[in-house]
Amino acid sequence: MRLTVLVDNNTFIDQYFIGEPAVSYYIEANGFVPDFLLDSSVLVYRSSNRLVIVTGCSHSGICNIAEYGREILKEKRVLDIIGGFHLLNPSTDQIKGTKNYFKELFPSAIHACHCTDLKSKISLTGVTNLHEVGIGLVLNY
Repeated sequence: MRLTVLVDNNTFIDQYFIGEPAVSYYIEANGFVPDFLLDSSVLVYRSSNRLVIVTGCSHSGICNIAEYGREILKEKRVLDIIGGFHLLNPSTDQIKGTKNYFKELFPSAIHACHCTDLKSKISLTGVTNLHEVGIGLVLNY
């Protein structure tokens, strides 16, 4: 599987995203081995006019996930991205790259929830229309 990685100079390179810190470990004969969870659970829905992307924890990177969904469905316009963005105390480069990506993507809304810390949410509000998420939320597209 090919994922698209956003790098600092706002260009894309094709490779696996392996920059995430290990979130769990598995056991092999020589001991514990980091599990970088390169796979993510994602639903990409084509609404009547744009894509709606629903993510799990986005371990493979929220920008990578959005790009891959856009590529698979051959649709560049994104209406909403909902889910965990895996931005818990991200590096300056990671939040900067994510902000640049969302600024270019220009979705109508994003709904960042678990795995996205308050500081990251506040930072993203500078470039996109971020909405709160909670139990009972109903979204219609």
